[in-house]
Amino acid sequence: MFNTNSVKASAASVKPGINSNVPVEAIFEPLRKDGSGDPVLSLRIVDSNIKKILWEPKQLGNTQDRTASYNFEFNGVKGQKGVVMTDAVANAFEMMNFLKDIKSILVATIGDVVVEGKTYAEFAKNFVAAVGSDKTADVKIVYGNNGYLEIPKYGFIAAPNSNKLVLGKNDVIVKPEVDADFTSSPVLADNSSELPF
Repeated sequence: MFNTNSVKASAASVKPGINSNVPVEAIFEPLRKDGSGDPVLSLRIVDSNIKKILWEPKQLGNTQDRTASYNFEFNGVKGQKGVVMTDAVANAFEMMNFLKDIKSILVATIGDVVVEGKTYAEFAKNFVAAVGSDKTADVKIVYGNNGYLEIPKYGFIAAPNSNKLVLGKNDVIVKPEVDADFTSSPVLADNSSELPF
């Protein structure tokens, strides 16, 4: 019988939707092409620019009228759905979502393990060492608001060939059309003879 666990999908074959057995790697590097700036932790599909950025959880200090999107309790801090978050609730919410993404990636790539670090940088380096660059996973890829392929915010990774990922009603897997009709521009239609070239 054919064993699909031994077959890795190439990054070029990654398409919108649920992709099985995709090579993934953890990286901790600056986002800028010139290498400047603070490094950030990311999960990237090998040989592609598609990545899930795992931002350092910040002490927000300003909730900016954010409301909790669901009820939760984290380290003794409780948040209620629809209620404007206090600083403590917003910080707990931020950390909880970061840890949920980290746990999902670890379980999908290596199993139920613990990665530690006293700082974001130390944690990120240990996470990169644990996940490495030779793992595979099932990964969901969708089109973002900008029309580019991206890894969605939630439900984005599962163990290889586990059939645990599902497409939700908000997951866009057909490239959005760009409405760019340049021939009917009123500026060009009325003033084309006044152009300086």
